[in-house]
Amino acid sequence: MQRQQCEWGRGRGRVHGRRGGRGQHCWQKKMLTKLVKDEDAKFKPQDVHAFLEGMYLFESKAELLTLLEDDRNFGTKRIHDCLSMISGPGSVDTIVAPLLMNIINEETGRPLYKAPRDNVVRAVFATPGFVEFLAATWCTHIDQSSPKTIESIAQFLFVASMASVEARNSSHVKIIASALREKSQVESQIVRRLCAIIQLDALDSGKFQNLASKVDEQVLCWGSDLHPPGGRHDNDHSNFRDISLVPTQEELGFEGRPWLPLSNEANALVADVEEGLLDRNFRLLREDAVGTMRDNIANPRASKIWKNARIIGASCNDAFHPERTSCLYFLVQFDLPKGRTFDWNVRRALPRDALVALQKDDEALMMATVFVRAVKKNHWLDSPGGPVIGLVFHHTSDVSRALVDVCVNLSISQDYEKRAEMLRNTTDPNIRVRIEEEMLLLKRGFVCYTMTEASDSFFSYSPVLEALKEMTSVPLAEDIVSLTPTGERPSYMPRHVYMPSDFGGLECDLDAWQNDHVVESTSLDKSQATALNQALSSRVALIQGPPGTGKTFIGGLVAQMIRDNSDESILCVCYTNHALDQFLHHMLKRGEKHLVRIGGRTKSQELKRYELRELARTKERSTSDAEHRMKVVVAKLHKCNRDMAGYLETMKEPLEWSALEELFYRIEGNLYVNFPNPGSDGFQVVGKGNRRVDSEAVFAMWKDGDRCPFWLEEMLGYSDTTDFENVWLLSPEHRLRKLDEWKQQHMKENIDALQETARHYQLLSSEKEVISMEIESRILNDARIIGATTTGAAKYRDLLRIKSAGVVIVEEAGEVLEPHIISALSEPTVNTKETKHLILIGDHKQLRPKVESYRLTKVSGHGYDFDVSLFERMILAGYPSAMLQVQHRMRPCISALIREQTYPTLQDHTSVHQYPNVKGVTDNLLFIDHDNPEEGADDHEATTKSNVLEASYCMEMIRYLLLQGYKHHQITVLTPYVGQILRVLCELRKLGDVHAYISELDRMDLLEVDEDVSVHEINDHDDNKSIRCASIDNFQGEESDIVVVSLVRSNKQGSIGFLKEEQRVNVLLSRAKHGMFIVGNASTLQASPKGQHVWQPLLRMLQDQGRLVNALPTVCQIHPNDIVLCKEATDFKKYRPNGGCMRACGARLDCGHACPLTCHPTDLNHALAIKQCVQPCRRIPTECPHNHSCQKLCNENCGPCATKVEDVKLLCGHLAVSPTCDSVRNDDAIRQLSSQCKEMVEFTFAGCNHTCMTTCGNSQSEHPICNAKCRFVLDCGHTCENRCGACQKGHACKQRCERTLFCGHLCGRACHGSEKCGECQNQCVVRCIHSQCRKLCNEVCSPCVEACDWQCDHQGKCHVVCGAPCVRLPCGKRCTKKLDCGHQCPSVCGEDCPTSLGCVICCSQEKKTRQVDVIEFTEYQDLDLDNDPIIFLPCGHFFSMSTLDGWIHLNTAYKQNNVGEYIGVENLGNIVSEPKSCPDCRSVIHSVKRYGRLTAFHCLRSFERKHMMKVDIKLSLLSSSFERAGLNHKALEKLLVRLEALEAEIALSPMLKVFQACGGAGVDAPTPPIAHYIESLRLKGAVYGKLVEQSGDKAYTTAMDTYTQAIKVAHDTQCKKQSAKLILEKSQLVLQWSELSESIKRQIVDDMVWIVANLKNIDETSVSEARKLHDYALNRENEIKEVVMAMNVIGKYNYGGSWSDHWFECPNGHPYFIGECGGAMVQSNCIECGAPVGGSSHTLLGTNRRAGGAVAAALRH
Repeated sequence: MQRQQCEWGRGRGRVHGRRGGRGQHCWQKKMLTKLVKDEDAKFKPQDVHAFLEGMYLFESKAELLTLLEDDRNFGTKRIHDCLSMISGPGSVDTIVAPLLMNIINEETGRPLYKAPRDNVVRAVFATPGFVEFLAATWCTHIDQSSPKTIESIAQFLFVASMASVEARNSSHVKIIASALREKSQVESQIVRRLCAIIQLDALDSGKFQNLASKVDEQVLCWGSDLHPPGGRHDNDHSNFRDISLVPTQEELGFEGRPWLPLSNEANALVADVEEGLLDRNFRLLREDAVGTMRDNIANPRASKIWKNARIIGASCNDAFHPERTSCLYFLVQFDLPKGRTFDWNVRRALPRDALVALQKDDEALMMATVFVRAVKKNHWLDSPGGPVIGLVFHHTSDVSRALVDVCVNLSISQDYEKRAEMLRNTTDPNIRVRIEEEMLLLKRGFVCYTMTEASDSFFSYSPVLEALKEMTSVPLAEDIVSLTPTGERPSYMPRHVYMPSDFGGLECDLDAWQNDHVVESTSLDKSQATALNQALSSRVALIQGPPGTGKTFIGGLVAQMIRDNSDESILCVCYTNHALDQFLHHMLKRGEKHLVRIGGRTKSQELKRYELRELARTKERSTSDAEHRMKVVVAKLHKCNRDMAGYLETMKEPLEWSALEELFYRIEGNLYVNFPNPGSDGFQVVGKGNRRVDSEAVFAMWKDGDRCPFWLEEMLGYSDTTDFENVWLLSPEHRLRKLDEWKQQHMKENIDALQETARHYQLLSSEKEVISMEIESRILNDARIIGATTTGAAKYRDLLRIKSAGVVIVEEAGEVLEPHIISALSEPTVNTKETKHLILIGDHKQLRPKVESYRLTKVSGHGYDFDVSLFERMILAGYPSAMLQVQHRMRPCISALIREQTYPTLQDHTSVHQYPNVKGVTDNLLFIDHDNPEEGADDHEATTKSNVLEASYCMEMIRYLLLQGYKHHQITVLTPYVGQILRVLCELRKLGDVHAYISELDRMDLLEVDEDVSVHEINDHDDNKSIRCASIDNFQGEESDIVVVSLVRSNKQGSIGFLKEEQRVNVLLSRAKHGMFIVGNASTLQASPKGQHVWQPLLRMLQDQGRLVNALPTVCQIHPNDIVLCKEATDFKKYRPNGGCMRACGARLDCGHACPLTCHPTDLNHALAIKQCVQPCRRIPTECPHNHSCQKLCNENCGPCATKVEDVKLLCGHLAVSPTCDSVRNDDAIRQLSSQCKEMVEFTFAGCNHTCMTTCGNSQSEHPICNAKCRFVLDCGHTCENRCGACQKGHACKQRCERTLFCGHLCGRACHGSEKCGECQNQCVVRCIHSQCRKLCNEVCSPCVEACDWQCDHQGKCHVVCGAPCVRLPCGKRCTKKLDCGHQCPSVCGEDCPTSLGCVICCSQEKKTRQVDVIEFTEYQDLDLDNDPIIFLPCGHFFSMSTLDGWIHLNTAYKQNNVGEYIGVENLGNIVSEPKSCPDCRSVIHSVKRYGRLTAFHCLRSFERKHMMKVDIKLSLLSSSFERAGLNHKALEKLLVRLEALEAEIALSPMLKVFQACGGAGVDAPTPPIAHYIESLRLKGAVYGKLVEQSGDKAYTTAMDTYTQAIKVAHDTQCKKQSAKLILEKSQLVLQWSELSESIKRQIVDDMVWIVANLKNIDETSVSEARKLHDYALNRENEIKEVVMAMNVIGKYNYGGSWSDHWFECPNGHPYFIGECGGAMVQSNCIECGAPVGGSSHTLLGTNRRAGGAVAAALRH
């Protein structure tokens, strides 16, 4: 056996030294395949090695993996069988190792096969006794195993531990891992990683107990940090990989604190330092997310709470693309806050992927993710009954609870939604009150929860957390973890590198770097050259870049040099999309075209074409392995989807006997004897109406409370003791309870199966994503530069692992959390390479990374220091770094602030000394001090702050700066609080002519503070024409020419919040280039206990420079000696209204007037001033004959002279009072004025003879327009309501069509005359107690085939299905049941009782006085209910029984005796009336059981009509396709397939469904029309007729059979016209292809005689055609023979070939002859019918064919 193992590693041509190689051993592969696919195949001990040999013979191990993992096969069973053959330690070499090496190898290690590999590995691990054997037996003999065997065991345990919680926590695995570690010959790396992930060397828990006395209590802020993880709740584990990402109920309900690792490692849990780093980052990052959730659930904001959330449904259909699959999600409806409306397109509430918590009383809360957030009309968030979202629950128990809730809420929800729709569509206050009362009663039946938004950002945490769990080591650990610089150059980087051409192509020696030489030879300064050397020569390089020092520039240069001097690809990771776009733009400018941007949130049009998604659309995606795997997974997904849909449908349906029968057999088999099948012994038991009694009927009797049948009593044997439960002895009440038990049991089984399928679906979905990434990885193959945000890098981690970029550059590294950077690095595996080079560029003295939880921050003092970035941690630990020291942004007076505060060695570049001074002010840097208090200074719980007066002052300052000539994009408003941004925006809006915009990050922060703020309108303007408003945190990395800062904080306590942090103040002071103006309260800043060390030196420095002022000193650009101090916001408009001083401008405008404005530094050409000149105009209007002066202002256009003149007599004789000069300037003008005379006169219009009042001008016009109503009676029957004058070119009806469609709805379209109404676009109203149609009315419905539930004690039960016309007689007695209020039901016996709102005693006064008898006008309160009960309609209206019986014509459905009693049913075949509607509101009447015979009949007729309309459309399309197909064989074959499908569709008519459901008897329903079926057969016969030439006798025979079948159906149904058409077509086919025997001729002649006799006065066309065919059949043979004989005359010329080769037929079967060689050379027309014949180039036309039939017969003779 040992020798056999050694041979398996050799070449595939030789196996065990035998000849024949692969061919000799292919039987092993076949045997393996048979064993895996055949469950019944026997696995014998001697088959083990053949099985393993078969595994080896698979060239593709991925194919083998797919075979073993396929759930249709039995791969897992065979693996267990194989491993069960282990007989001792030696078997590990001969059986285990070969098996594992075939499963775990380089090929199966690809991400594409990770999921199936893990499934198989889990199956191996789960083999009974296998791991125990390895731990107990093999470990003691480990020295006897080969190194490869030991390595395969180590690899197996490593993969199993990563894939399975059970493996990680197995004591056996730890025993084996210990043994492996002691074995020196094993590769140490894989064993070390194995030992780390199973935490083999976890620190002693006793360490924690001794820690409290040794460590400062302020550092160990929570006692829980001294208690190791594990046992607090069900998601508290010592191994962080066991922790579920989504918090559990217990975890969120746990009141204590979680265990969290401290930054000083005082409570370190894991001995392995790399594992410890992963553990720390995972736990802190997850706590940042979960801690926030916990707080949001415990203390939610009002805007985050949604009341009365009820789970109303479950689905696995894609909400936007129904043809696609989806995971299982639940439809949750909730109420909006009363009196509030929501624009869900704007509101950020409940975004997709948000986590929500559902709570109810004291029950455990349920966690779910928002999966569907859709805004559709009358659907989802816009649903009438309340917004609806789709949620995915994460925990099994939550899914079970949700499914139970669905069963309770679903039926209530349908009624609730219907009433909500009615409420939305009515304005009648009384009706609204009634509907609201009914909705309130319905709502009480819901199972409701309070839904709280726990987190809307968890989706951004998940990819990073998942990536950390999948990591088993930390790349570059020596540098990152141990903080020990190796001093080595990156392995891929050559010693000698060259700089880009724009730097002179300078050669640099990395091992002997000459900094001065680089500075002298290039444009780099010393610090940039040092940073470049540090970046290129260190495995982990840290480059610190203070504000404005060009971090992006140096990063781009480093990336370009790596690209130019090596083959490595580069991954650039940035925290924000803005920073990423900046870097990639820089690389584009450097000429890089092979770049890919991962993620889709770029605003750059230039970068959009480099996005991964865009590239994926334009590049071919196929890779054989991936595509094959994708097809397999997609097929499995569709199967899971179908299974889930089936389970959901089963849960919605009532418990049927078929399901219960299966339950009895499977679980409670002894119960089945209670419901035997009496016909099983050969004797048949019949019940009422001679109906056969079977098990289902027996169960129905038991369920209805009937007594046990006598024949069953004997079978059960009441007197004998039996071993089964006799459920017939139960009372009706106990039977219901028993039925409930069975329902619960049945539901539990369905829920368990559904959950397992849903879990499998999720696994497949994850695998599908991995496969998609594998396909997309081809796009990255050629990429040299890959850009991604930190979240994107984690999300696409598997994709980036395939690429394995050797270099990672992180921009703004000081702002990126450590786990984001670590998760972006690549680990070394069999398929991936380790990250070789990490370059971190940032500044730890600016903003730290954002965290949600304050207690995790460094400034909180709790010791976690989670917001300390990797960059800052390494620099503070003394790791070598380089610092850029020359800033290119700020003018010197501004940079001096941060130089004094933070960067003492920071230098100014010469360019910043050349900046122009800020216009309109005396200094470029000022701090304007004020004492205006902030809003809510005493509200310590407020999440944000604002200062109204400060905002107003800043906005007036901005307006003033714009008047100096600055562009909008040159100015930015900065503030530490988003609340102040909102105030600033409000002030900007007041200015009117100034617009503002905010970034997406600020917008999200604003909505977090106030969701009602209408910020969506802010960014509608061009960014270049708007002022940027930003928070400090969201402006890092950006700059502006002028920055106006609003510090907000102004209080007596010295509370300054964010402003106490040095990093934030550093960013604040370093954004401006030319000028900065800070508005704040200096006293508050200096009085801050925690912030005075930051602000006192700054304010002292500003005061010493004279820049700390209490008013802005403004100066006029034109009159520079005029300085005005603007202390209040109003001072700017008061003293600087136009940006200059208060002196009058005085410049002479082009109009001659003096400029009306005060001094203005802009608009020096006075283009604006001219438009604002308000002096009286001195010009004389054109064409004024009297030289009047213009009456307008100077800035207005003069136009015609508007001066009033004396009254003028018009040509009509009327007087024009004070006309304008221009209107009477000459005779033409007076004539025009006369034609416009407004005096009213009586006038008779010649065209219409209307006499009415009209203007004099109209009466004199050539074509006077009549203003009277037209009143012309149109063809449609309506009168024209237009003005008569508008109808001169034709009348147009403005009425609505009031015709009733066959479905019962009104047409409602604009009047369309005699044109057909078209399809109904209303919602289908077909519904019953069991279900309702949710389609549009024009779509085909299916009738309900549930049992009809109309029954009463007087007339019994209706025995047909619900969708069939009822067969029982109506009952006229009053219902004897009691309502909820205790009074007798007012309705008729057999109908559903109304609520107490319909009670004649308890209802409202309005209902009591309602007239319910339209004949005698009797009110409800006066009606004799015992003799004439009430019937309640679904629309809410109600009438007396006698009224509605007469209204609906019930006597047409039932026979009556002389006293009006119903004694039998009438035949419904002659009923022609349309569906009846409510006498009040015209809503179609349905769901009233008393009228079920008529309403069901109308429904069936409507169903059939809609069905036939759809069929008719398809037949028309198929007929057109038939005409276009010609003789195209493929097209005709496809047409046959479509016709077969159509025949099946015709057969499945609604009528047929009802007939089948009722057993085909006792159903009075309209007969479905047969015409469409006949037409489909005719088309089918015609298609086969065209196929005769190519397919021969088979097609001809099929055509004949089809025509014969169609003719028989037509004859049987008396369809004479269709019968004639079929006979004609069949006869033409016979004449075309058959020899005309005497019997055939006689048959054709007889058929033609029949057509002439039967259709003489019906169808003249068919009769004429029949006469022609009659004559043709009699004379055809002789004529053809004569023609052929005549052609024999030219036979002596011998054209070649057989004589028959010259005869052909046109498309219609008429023969013709081609001479010479018989090849077609000319195209002509048939002399019989004119169809094209012949052809060209010896090629016959496709529509022609060789002659057959009689011609062929004549040729043979």
